Amino acid sequence: MRNNNGFTLIETLIYISIIGGVIMSFTSFSLSISSLRNKNFSSQETITNSRIAMGVISDYIKQAESVISPAKGETSTFLLLDMPESIDDIRFELNDGTIYLKEGSETPQALVSNYVSVNTLNFSNYGGDFSNDIIKVSLNANYRYNSSIDFQYEQNLETSVSLRN
Repeated sequence: MRNNNGFTLIETLIYISIIGGVIMSFTSFSLSISSLRNKNFSSQETITNSRIAMGVISDYIKQAESVISPAKGETSTFLLLDMPESIDDIRFELNDGTIYLKEGSETPQALVSNYVSVNTLNFSNYGGDFSNDIIKVSLNANYRYNSSIDFQYEQNLETSVSLRN
């Protein structure tokens, strides 16, 4: 009596093909999930940092007594605010892709993380002769480490803020 417990060559090739297909599908799915995670991280980091920076700038503009620079009708790459007596003047400026907040003579504080690079930051003063200063703030930011297409994301934000006084 002959015992045929082994696989034929055809059966072995079919099993190898099925296992290979499953492994390829799993690998493709894993790479797709990883790519989506990277895209989500870079977009959320850029959006969050941009909005936080705009919120801080807007809050200080609302608290200011007046705008020192830019003058009415002018546009500038930095903003200098005359704050109430208890607070030193506040300056916002862009330096090497980072927005800095400087209060008086203190050390400047970064408003965005190292992952985000701000390309442009502009302040326009649209106040009239008999009205409060209205400051338009425009910024363009992107994810700093965008060597891979998975990490490329850019955010443009604009807002206008009026002094409350």
